[in-house]
Amino acid sequence: MTVQQVFSINRKVIHGKLTNFHDLYKRVTLVTHCTRKAARREVTPAPTPPPTPPPPPPPPPPARRTRLRESRKMS
Repeated sequence: MTVQQVFSINRKVIHGKLTNFHDLYKRVTLVTHCTRKAARREVTPAPTPPPTPPPPPPPPPPARRTRLRESRKMS
């Protein structure tokens, strides 16, 4: 049973035009199976994980105090 057939039965169910109970039985037993199969077929290529963002750059080293140089200049 193809997905199209299931959908046509679904349409009959929605519009209340389903007179064949065997169709309804087939729909109940197979609609989940068919739709799952279709969903699995679409997902078959494993979704690639999103690229991990590069690690943030290391913080700049703390600015050195220039007191040493100033004291040397003074002397």
